[in-house]
Amino acid sequence: MRARRCVILAALLAALLCAGMAVAETSGTGAELRLLSFDGGGHEYTVEIEDPSILACAGERDYGPGDHSLETGSTFEQVFTFTGLKPGTTAVAVWGRSPILENDDRLYTATVDAALNVTLTARRAISTFFLSRTGDIHYDSYSITREPDGYRASVNDGEPQAIDGAVVEALAQAVEEYDLARWDGFRESREFVLDGESFWLELRLTDGSHISASGDNAFPEGYFPAISAIQDILDGAGLG
Repeated sequence: MRARRCVILAALLAALLCAGMAVAETSGTGAELRLLSFDGGGHEYTVEIEDPSILACAGERDYGPGDHSLETGSTFEQVFTFTGLKPGTTAVAVWGRSPILENDDRLYTATVDAALNVTLTARRAISTFFLSRTGDIHYDSYSITREPDGYRASVNDGEPQAIDGAVVEALAQAVEEYDLARWDGFRESREFVLDGESFWLELRLTDGSHISASGDNAFPEGYFPAISAIQDILDGAGLG
């Protein structure tokens, strides 16, 4: 069944992107998704409903008190309102694209009950992934992005190519198994070590969470078994 798309232009503050600013709230028979944004270039959002016979979507901007619509850079809340049409369950994807900001993708399961009350439940998958390592041996760097038609991967800043979704699912499982959320915010360096290893890891997940960590001869707890598992997954993906 063709998905219904609801396209809204919005721009996101980069700092707010790292904070996981989307909030899903149920009210009456509908559900709201609010994104903090500002005017002046940025993401274009597409809301895609897998089964539009179950759920409808409408969007508007909430600037708050006063008229700020003509002010460059005005902040506002982008409000998506979902209305139940019949009981059932369907997938909802929010694709955020910008020429200057990272992708901001959100995935939900929407459930509509017999009274047409709508509940949005966030689904956790990888939206963007980046890993760079340097050391005594050569490591490729990997960048992965989620697109509506599948994942794309770039090796050493090369041309993006399709990557099997099973590979990305394996990465997501490693993120959970090794609890990489604990690494978020790790920034340490042992500057007087002349050899060894450095790393930079960035992940954005479709539930709005973000993991960012880097180290130079300094590593978060559990680094080596986790990074070895991730490296094995990437090296076995047949990229490059």
